[in-house]
Amino acid sequence: MVEPVGLDKLTIHLLVRVYHHLGQERSRNKNRNAATYSRTVRVPLHYRTGSGSDLVVSLSRQFDSFENGQGATPSCSVVECSQQMVLNHHAADCANLHQYTKTAIIREPMNNMKILIADEVSDTGLQPLRSAGFLLERKTKLSSDDLIVALQGCEGLVVRSETKVTADVLSGAPDLRVVGRAGVGVDNIDVPAATARGIVVMNAPDGNTITTAEHTMALLIALARRVPQANSSLRSGKWERKSFIGVELQGKTLGIIGLGRIGRAVGSRARAFGMNIVAYDPFIAPEQARDLEMEVASLDDVFARADFLTVHTPLTAETRAIVDKEAFAKMKKGVRIINCARGGLVDEEALVDAIKSGQVAGAALDVFTEEPPRADHPLLALDEVIATPHLGASTTEAQEGVAFTVAEQMRDYLLSGALRGAVNIPALGAKELNALQPYIELAQSLGRFQAQLVDGAVREVRIEYAGEIVDLNAAPVTRSDYCET
Repeated sequence: MVEPVGLDKLTIHLLVRVYHHLGQERSRNKNRNAATYSRTVRVPLHYRTGSGSDLVVSLSRQFDSFENGQGATPSCSVVECSQQMVLNHHAADCANLHQYTKTAIIREPMNNMKILIADEVSDTGLQPLRSAGFLLERKTKLSSDDLIVALQGCEGLVVRSETKVTADVLSGAPDLRVVGRAGVGVDNIDVPAATARGIVVMNAPDGNTITTAEHTMALLIALARRVPQANSSLRSGKWERKSFIGVELQGKTLGIIGLGRIGRAVGSRARAFGMNIVAYDPFIAPEQARDLEMEVASLDDVFARADFLTVHTPLTAETRAIVDKEAFAKMKKGVRIINCARGGLVDEEALVDAIKSGQVAGAALDVFTEEPPRADHPLLALDEVIATPHLGASTTEAQEGVAFTVAEQMRDYLLSGALRGAVNIPALGAKELNALQPYIELAQSLGRFQAQLVDGAVREVRIEYAGEIVDLNAAPVTRSDYCET
C-alpha cells in the first residue's frame, strides 16, 4: 500500500472513519435504486503539520442496490487546500488503514443540509454557507403555518427581527438544529423553547453596534435641530426660519439607560459634541464608568438630570415600559426622548400624554411596540415626533456584517459542532458541561445570595477553587457567579 504524501496517521484514519460511515447510509435510503453519498470533514492541518491550512476530506460510495449493499467499488479522495493537491486511493488501501485509532467526529453531508432564510438578509453575507455547500432557500414574510411548512427538512434558520420563531414553530420543525439571528436582539425567538428542544440560538452581538449608535446620534441631532420638520416645511413651499429654533448639544446632559456595547458607543460619540454623560446600568461598577468617562447614577437620578434621554437595553420583563408615566413626571420639563433599541421600552401612551402636556419637548423613535405601527398611531400625528421604520441596523456594512458573522457561526456549528455566538448553549462539550453543572448551580446560588448583601453594583468578585474542580475549566462557573451578582 502506498501511503499518501504529507498526511499523518490521524488524517488517514479520518478517511477510514468517513468511508465506513458512508456504508451505513444505505439503510436510510432504501427507496432509491442508486445514489452517490458524500461527506466532507474540515480539520485544521496545524494539528498535524503546523501549516494552519484546511484539509478537506471527501469520500463517496455508490451502490446499485440498497437492499444488498452491493455495487460499484467505493472510492475516496483527499484534497489539501494549501497545495490544491489531490491524492486518490483505492478503497482497499483505505480499508487496510484500520490499524490507526483516533477519535473522529463525522457530521451530516454538506450537500444535503438545507437552511431557510426567512427574512431579508444580505446575500453577500451568506457566502460562507453557500461556499460550504449548504442549500439556501429564501422565503420571506411567512405566516407561522407557512414557516412550519417551509422548515421541513431544514437544519438551519436565519432570521432578522421580523419573523417570530415561536414554540409552535420550533415544535413543528423536527430537523431544525440552529437558529441564526442576523443581529443582536433575540426577543422574536422563543429561546427557552429552543433550549428545551436542543436547538442552538445564535446572534451577532457586535454587528449592529456602530450603525445603531450612529443612527441614535442622527436622531438626537435631528431632534435637537428639528431637521425633518424644517425639511418638510421647505418642501411644501414655506420659508419659516423662526418656526424651527433648536437647541445646542454642547453642555447638555445625555442620560443613557443601558451601558452595553451600543450605549457605550453612543456615549463616546456624544462626548465629542461636548455633552455630559450620566448613565444607569446596574451591572456597571463606578470604576468601569469612570474609565469610559461616564458617570453612573441611579435610574431616578438619570431621569431628573437628563436633557436628552436615550434607551439601550434589551426588552425583558424588567425593562418593559422602563420609561413610563412616573418616569416622565421625574424629568425636566422639555426633555427629549430617543429610542433606537426596542419597542416597548418606552410607554407610548404615556409619551403621547407627556408631549401634549409639554413635559417632553420631542421624541425620536426608530422602534415601536407594534411594528409596523398602525397608520393612525397617535405618536405619528404629533409634529414633535420624528419616526423611522426600524433603521438602526440598516446600513450596507451592518447588514453584510451580521449576515456574514451568523453564517460563519452556523457553518462551523453544523459542520464541526463548534459554538460561537450562542445565547442559550455554553461553549462546552457535553461531558464537560455535565461535570461542571453542579458547580454552576452552586455558583449561581452564591451569587444571588451575595447580591442581596450589597447596596450598589458589585465591583469585584474573587473566587477560590479547591478539590476536583481545579482539574476542570472553571471559567463557566466564574461567569455564573459573576452574572448573578
